[in-house]
Amino acid sequence: VIPDLHRAALALRVDLDHLDRPAAMLGAFGAGTSEDCVPVDIAARGLHEKLIRRLGSFRSSWPDEKLFEATTGALFDLAAGHRGVQPVAAIALVLGRRVTAVSAPGTSLCLFTGTGPNSAVPSNSVVAGGAATCFEEVEVDGDPAGATVCIALSSGDTSLDEGEMMLAAAPHLYLGRPRAASIALLKAAKDRGATGPLAAACGRLSLAGTFLGAAANGKNQSKPEDAPRKVRVSQILLRHWQGKGAQP
Repeated sequence: VIPDLHRAALALRVDLDHLDRPAAMLGAFGAGTSEDCVPVDIAARGLHEKLIRRLGSFRSSWPDEKLFEATTGALFDLAAGHRGVQPVAAIALVLGRRVTAVSAPGTSLCLFTGTGPNSAVPSNSVVAGGAATCFEEVEVDGDPAGATVCIALSSGDTSLDEGEMMLAAAPHLYLGRPRAASIALLKAAKDRGATGPLAAACGRLSLAGTFLGAAANGKNQSKPEDAPRKVRVSQILLRHWQGKGAQP
């Protein structure tokens, strides 16, 4: 999760001041079956740099098709160093009120909108060759409470369709708990019999320009944010002094 691409760009000496805020990247990465596939750690650490450099190279308006080119182009840039084998990744790019999401074969994505879990509706995705693309935008008109875009990404054979991903993640995302949503997504996949390495990343973009995102993987599933926390109790011995004799 890169919550602030503008700040990350400063470290790379790339100017992104021409892009709307917030600007963030969310990703779920998996291991490929080919020996030439980009390793998970390299993809997770290096993709945002490729994306930032592409975003900084074009300083005009950014329609959806240009955002799609930048996002998929960053994946191709990573693949160039690995004999052209695409990384197993699902990523979402947040710019201002817009979300652009792409998923490579072996991953899944779901964007959805609505005022709450019971009224959430998945956005339309374009699927071709096992890859998917989806665009969504926070609506300015209407109920401000419903002016949100929620993001659910996963890698691995989760056996979940878009509707099932939404049902697992929505209750937590609408409460502002993206990590709990990611863990719930992994649990739903395992309940469906999913095996092998799994990863999930979830986020929520609001009309106020606030973006919350978090990721989780099958190897390290900590408790959700709303889980009871352990409390350490120390015993303290008190002595009563009546004011007579030596003070203890």
